[in-house]
Amino acid sequence: MTHQHSAGIYAHPSDGRLFLPFTARLDPMERLLIINFERDPDTVYIGFEPQAFDDPDTGRGLLVIGWRRDGRVDVYHQPQINLKREDYNIVGKGLSDFAARSFEGGHFTIGERGADLDLAFEDKTGRMVSLRVHERNPKPRKPFGLLAPVSSGTENPPALPLVVLHDFYFVRQAHTDIAITIDGRSHQPDALPAPIDGKRMHFVRYSAEPFVVIWNENHDGPLPAAVVSSGEAVEAGDAVCEIRDNAGHPEISAMRVETGRHTVRFAFDPPFPDIAHLADGLRLAGDLFVDLGPALGHIAGVYWVQRAGSTVTIGIHPAGGWRPRISKPSLWFIYTVAPVFRRWPTTYQWQAAVDLSQPRAPHMTSRWTRLS
Repeated sequence: MTHQHSAGIYAHPSDGRLFLPFTARLDPMERLLIINFERDPDTVYIGFEPQAFDDPDTGRGLLVIGWRRDGRVDVYHQPQINLKREDYNIVGKGLSDFAARSFEGGHFTIGERGADLDLAFEDKTGRMVSLRVHERNPKPRKPFGLLAPVSSGTENPPALPLVVLHDFYFVRQAHTDIAITIDGRSHQPDALPAPIDGKRMHFVRYSAEPFVVIWNENHDGPLPAAVVSSGEAVEAGDAVCEIRDNAGHPEISAMRVETGRHTVRFAFDPPFPDIAHLADGLRLAGDLFVDLGPALGHIAGVYWVQRAGSTVTIGIHPAGGWRPRISKPSLWFIYTVAPVFRRWPTTYQWQAAVDLSQPRAPHMTSRWTRLS
């Protein structure tokens, strides 16, 4: 960080409270596999996404997202997993059906030789679905990191999902047994148009270490506050906010979400101000820098804040998109021919209005929108 707002932006001294307009939540997913068959579609589905969970709060088990032709999704999950159906409205055009299935005898693992999946279940119309991927390539994988592009079909996003895929790779065509069967009919998986590491690949990809951060979920209610001192850090959901002092006013220099292995850090330059004490008529702006980790690069964006009377409006736009660190020539080719990988964050914009008419109990209404 290289800048700081002038202390003159504040009309009143701080009372030690900092209102927190930002939140972050971690998705506890352990691993995922995405199977596309858009070129040989079913009457309902064009893809499936098995996921595995093993978390004290969520439980241990499997689910499958069924990607539908209409852009919506169906979610089939083992009953022992503690899931909220509303969390899946963030996927595609939203959730259609949410149904429990046993997946009896099924398994999903990722090892040194690749993906190993065998699942069968009955879909909501009574049709049997069978998914099998057995990758047995003797040569070592060469995984990399990827920020997954969010579906362009998401029209009313409830948050900004950052799906950071560590240990990510495609399923190699050689030495792989793959079968997709729906109601007795086989479907061919899509192929990746260009080789990776000199190998032909299916457009079937997986991550053994997904790190999924759900940032700034839409909100309509009270704004949480924390009492802080200079240099302290405060919690905001699954994140920690780093605080910097500006003439006695606590400001948010960054918020970070981390596990033992991975971190995503949202940095504000200059630090995000103490909105409750801003001078009337003031408008501020700054840069947003989302560090995805040393192997993945960052997302660049901007923020702005304006006060008019008892209302503070806030905006965030990841206008610079994802700026990846490219570790191999084949990735440069993919990001060039498919610019959606880098550009999709630019289609998201967050706006909030904070009502300070009751200074000790502000109310915030916020939402994300998609830009064309």
